[in-house]
Amino acid sequence: LVFIPLSILSVGAGYVFASAYGNAPGVVIAVSVCFIGSTISALLSFVRSRYMMRDLMKLFIRRYDVAWAIDQAMKEKALRILFLLRLCPLIPFNIVNYIGGISGAKSYTFTLSLVGILPGEIMTILIGTSVSSFRGNDLTKEEKRIQLIAINVGLACSL
Repeated sequence: LVFIPLSILSVGAGYVFASAYGNAPGVVIAVSVCFIGSTISALLSFVRSRYMMRDLMKLFIRRYDVAWAIDQAMKEKALRILFLLRLCPLIPFNIVNYIGGISGAKSYTFTLSLVGILPGEIMTILIGTSVSSFRGNDLTKEEKRIQLIAINVGLACSL
């Protein structure tokens, strides 16, 4: 398995799909493709860590009270914890997937928490779309309006 940052792939997808299909349809297609790919990747990481590392976590739970407390929190409030971890751009995507797998989080709760990657993914796709728009002045009025919206959303998210 290869660890490639999600943001690099999302910017690339925004650029490629916006260049191929135009800004508005390109963003929708890029978000759909990236979210499906991210979901598949996350579920594979979850299953891999659940079946390869869960026994080790159970050993830590017996030995350390902190590990037991973390596991209990993940059993009771996994959706909230995983969703908030996914919203934080400083925590790598794959680390959250493995945390969900080794903890007591249910698989459907883990899958629902994947909605938390959408804001960051949309932002990076909009950055890629904006980059593709700088290729020339052949933009229609609607595409210029979408470009302006994408730049403003990107600026608002960065603040």
